[in-house]
Amino acid sequence: MATNARATSGSFDLAATRTSTRLPLALCLLSLLAGTAFATPVLITAPKTINPLDATITPTAGGSPVALQDAEIVVRGTTLTVNGRHTILSLALENAATLTHSNTTTFDYPGIGIIKGVSLIVAGSVSIDASSSISVSGAGFPSLTGPGAGSLGGQGCGGSGAGHGGAGGLGNCPSRPGGVAYGSATQPTEFGSGGGYFPGFGFGGSGGGCVRLSVGTTLLVDGAILADGLLAINAGGGSGGSIWLSATAIAGSGTVRARGGDQGTSNQSGGGGAGGRIAISACDISPSLTFNVAGGSGGGVPSHAGSPGTISASTQSPPLIQTPPSSVASCPTGVAMFSVTAIGAAPIAYRWQIESAPKGSDVWTDLSDGPVTFDSTTVGTGAGATTSSFSFQNNPANRASFRLRCSLTNICGTVLTSPATYAVCTSDFTCDGGVDDADFSVFVLGYNILDCADPAMPANCPADLNADGFVDDSDFTGFVVAYNLLLCQ
Repeated sequence: MATNARATSGSFDLAATRTSTRLPLALCLLSLLAGTAFATPVLITAPKTINPLDATITPTAGGSPVALQDAEIVVRGTTLTVNGRHTILSLALENAATLTHSNTTTFDYPGIGIIKGVSLIVAGSVSIDASSSISVSGAGFPSLTGPGAGSLGGQGCGGSGAGHGGAGGLGNCPSRPGGVAYGSATQPTEFGSGGGYFPGFGFGGSGGGCVRLSVGTTLLVDGAILADGLLAINAGGGSGGSIWLSATAIAGSGTVRARGGDQGTSNQSGGGGAGGRIAISACDISPSLTFNVAGGSGGGVPSHAGSPGTISASTQSPPLIQTPPSSVASCPTGVAMFSVTAIGAAPIAYRWQIESAPKGSDVWTDLSDGPVTFDSTTVGTGAGATTSSFSFQNNPANRASFRLRCSLTNICGTVLTSPATYAVCTSDFTCDGGVDDADFSVFVLGYNILDCADPAMPANCPADLNADGFVDDSDFTGFVVAYNLLLCQ
């Protein structure tokens, strides 16, 4: 489960939040997308806007449009406005570059739903240098609007602060409450709300915007990701917006902030905006990053300050094997099941493998559903090669023993189970899990016939334990050993 750490002073202790939870499915598939796209660099050096239904982007220098899903975008010294949900290969912000979205931009995508602000699925990496930022501060709801809007002021009463991750500040009139908290702490997708004001005497601060980044590899933040609420003008501050980040690693020494806006009255009559919501999820999160969801100032009056927002952080882990596969013996016509259970960042991809002959070679080959080959011989048929449970139907003629294992992979890495051995209980002719009198009757039938080529011999000559083409005294010796043990081992 994710840990939801509610900020009390605008600061954030990363070490206290390390735990294991789920990553969105799309994020865990991004590395596959990166391998199939046609990477094309796109340099942006003049202001440009990507609208919700745009599928291409054209470099500033001109040329043919590039499909966004193939674009390695570099924004250098200018502003790129991105509205809606888009998939790209990589993104770099350099030389005082800014990425933002238009105010309260919202789009309803068929089959996906409503996307607020900017949502980027990035197959590769995202880097923000020390001079650059993703900034949607003030791009949320304007004054007196939004789910957590501050209250309207009155004669002698300042407008209250907007709420989001917490409640907005009261201002100087208790009868005019601050805006309420709303939205999800673990999957924040809401704009910040606007602060209250008294008409004719100022304007409440606008709320922060909304940023969603799903990054397939590393998100490097040496600059800033900002979704602050804005300072009011003789009124209440806007609340911080939403920042939701997922990546394999979140690195750097920059700032991630969704702070509430300060009240803006000289007599401290307004309320500060509440902090917004930040959620981060990665296999590794840099301890040098600064996270801030502080509430806006109440002008020195504690009751006028906005409440802090929320920070939800989860550090993912590679698959952790809880139950490895067990060794299995089956009768010659039987089915063997191999299973593994594991936890870790979901989804987990499974792939069963077989060891090459001889047993103990430690040379492994991926299995697929269908025929299973060992030592150049088809020994049976498998199903579930890419699931947590692998089913093996032995070829009745097979007597070979071999080893299987499972490879488990998620966004944080790959682990291997310990090997499990498959063996054939050759003397369990009746497939009841033991070697008993019923099996003895089958053996005697074959022994009396002798030659496996005889048409009277049962199919596959099951009593020919040493596979020499005859059911003779050497097979009887082997059968007696199993018969005395009774149970298959």
